[in-house]
Amino acid sequence: MLDELCVKAGMQRGEYLRAASLHKVPTTIPKVNLDAWSGLGRIGNNVNQIARALNASNISGDAVPVEEVLLAIDSLRLALIGVTFEVESDNS
Repeated sequence: MLDELCVKAGMQRGEYLRAASLHKVPTTIPKVNLDAWSGLGRIGNNVNQIARALNASNISGDAVPVEEVLLAIDSLRLALIGVTFEVESDNS
């Protein structure tokens, strides 16, 4: 079982045991999450290109909050690989 954990973490036995004793064993990210992370990167890139095209054409009317969409995509991508963060509130 230890060998399986070492292989999954991509670590040697000693390295894995040291990391485990310090509670710093890397989490294993499911392949489906990595695939989704990659796909969302392409989607984010496409949204960014669309935003540039819209800004270049100076289209008036209701503005689409492109920055919010990109932030949501980035947040989801990070969550898929186990990275989380807290957003500070501006309610001072």
